[in-house]
Amino acid sequence: RALLNRASGTASRLASRGVHAGDRVAILGENSPAWAVAYFAVTSMGAVAVPILTDFPAAQIGTIVEHSGCRVVLVSSRLAGKLASALPALPEGGRPEVLDLEETAGGEGAFAFPPVAADDLAVIIYTSGTTGHSKGVMLTHGNIVSNVVATRTIIRMHPGDRLLSILPLAHTYECSLGLVAAVLQGAAVTYLDRPPTASALLPALAGVRPTVMLTVPLVMEKIVRSKVLPELQRHALYARPLTRRVLNLIAGVKLKRLFGGRLRFFGIGGAGLAPDVERFLAEARFPYAIGYGLTETSPLVAGCAPFRTHVGSTGPALAGVEVRLADAGPGGGEIQV
Repeated sequence: RALLNRASGTASRLASRGVHAGDRVAILGENSPAWAVAYFAVTSMGAVAVPILTDFPAAQIGTIVEHSGCRVVLVSSRLAGKLASALPALPEGGRPEVLDLEETAGGEGAFAFPPVAADDLAVIIYTSGTTGHSKGVMLTHGNIVSNVVATRTIIRMHPGDRLLSILPLAHTYECSLGLVAAVLQGAAVTYLDRPPTASALLPALAGVRPTVMLTVPLVMEKIVRSKVLPELQRHALYARPLTRRVLNLIAGVKLKRLFGGRLRFFGIGGAGLAPDVERFLAEARFPYAIGYGLTETSPLVAGCAPFRTHVGSTGPALAGVEVRLADAGPGGGEIQV
């Protein structure tokens, strides 16, 4: 109810600035409750959210704002300077109105949300450009909601679940699975007010004691390779398979304590997980889950629940998703979803 009231107040403020259904509204800010409020306000009023990654350079931010045709940009106070340096390069008539994200999403209000259809455009997400220049991916309400609902065949969240969010909300991975899925199922989400360095993350893990987390491989690879494996490899018998498994199991108990002791789902996606790290996690009985997806599929294509994973596999296709291999030959083929 509190989230709805905040989203209603935000939508009311945007409507007073002339934002209507179909208009583009950019969100440029760090992960925060205000970001989430703005996202639900914009999409629920039938407008189109354009999340922008905070680490994009100013020139790229300006290109995205112009290319998407944004009417308004909601920007956090920390990033207002970066946005200001990007806007002068835009044509005079193409500059959007700039509003403070925290202030706009900071109050309650009443707004009559219009009905939206599954095929209505909800967001345009500009990718980080891993396969070339940043592209605007158009996702409908149906794309996002159907994917979020389908993830419940892998993990069902509950009102008692707690998530600690460390990935950018401007990525569909964190936004769909770490925000929309959590809200849909009544779970709580905590955001850090600084980058997730070890000095910020460890106290947060102890305080929040998350039951669910979503990460990229780099996070776990750094922890395992710098903190865990060097300690284990000092044991002369670690090279023996049976002893290695026992030692990994003991280390797994310590690792779960490091993450607060309540973790039941640790999602890893966005890139391939290093085989040596995955073997350790499997033998340590750590509740990791592998997922494969892309922005265009909003995002999950395939995945597996903890303790049902197979090392080196993404797991089966998600419910309602079809995957095929086209033109398979000696060199492989194209994955089509």
